[in-house]
Amino acid sequence: MKIGIICGCQRKRCFFARMRVRRLTHPRGFEVAAVELGVSAERLGRLKRRRPKRFVKILRRAERVFISEHIKNVVVENPLKPVLGGFAFNCVSAVRGESEFYRFLPRIIGRYKREQLLGNGSALGIRGFDADRRVEFLIDLLYREFKSIDIYIKNAESAAAEELSERVFDETGLLLGMFGEHGEYDTSRYDVFVDLQNNRLRLGRDTLVNKVELDLDLLGFDISSADLFAAAELKNCEVKSCVFC
Repeated sequence: MKIGIICGCQRKRCFFARMRVRRLTHPRGFEVAAVELGVSAERLGRLKRRRPKRFVKILRRAERVFISEHIKNVVVENPLKPVLGGFAFNCVSAVRGESEFYRFLPRIIGRYKREQLLGNGSALGIRGFDADRRVEFLIDLLYREFKSIDIYIKNAESAAAEELSERVFDETGLLLGMFGEHGEYDTSRYDVFVDLQNNRLRLGRDTLVNKVELDLDLLGFDISSADLFAAAELKNCEVKSCVFC
């Protein structure tokens, strides 16, 4: 497994310095090619406004490095994220770890229920775009923990939603509440509410979790641990901290 990291110039004098590539091995076993651009994030932002062709040329040069090393997933350094907003790579994907937020929710929810002494009679609400793999993942891991689970999606009458409801009932005996998003609905009646559209988790009435920090070596780069987790396609990782933990 190979991933790429793209970062701004780390040197003191970097007025159009040469781009350089560092090749590293992560303790988790995957290979990393870190492309350091010849300009800082601040200067790259000015180029984007004043000399857009030069801006694109610099990023295309970095992209060619990743293509030559058969790298598909790239992690963008945090200071570069606002600058690269709207820019599309052709052959590589700039991974955003927010899409993996749902993977860590069962562990956080389980800890909350144990500490708050919530029994299996509590209620769970899930808001999503569709009856997709994220909703299925949460239901498969949490159906034993709750007496009732209600799903709010845009098309509650779709074939995917009906298939999911029937499968869960056949396998677990739990009848899912499947609702379309028509107007406002009361989320406060749920002991736990998961908002997959905005990557937020509400525990009880007061605790909101919208970010997790993972116990993952970042190799000294200013990058998101969730982005690195997603880019390397890791199957599991310990939650280092969140608003609740």
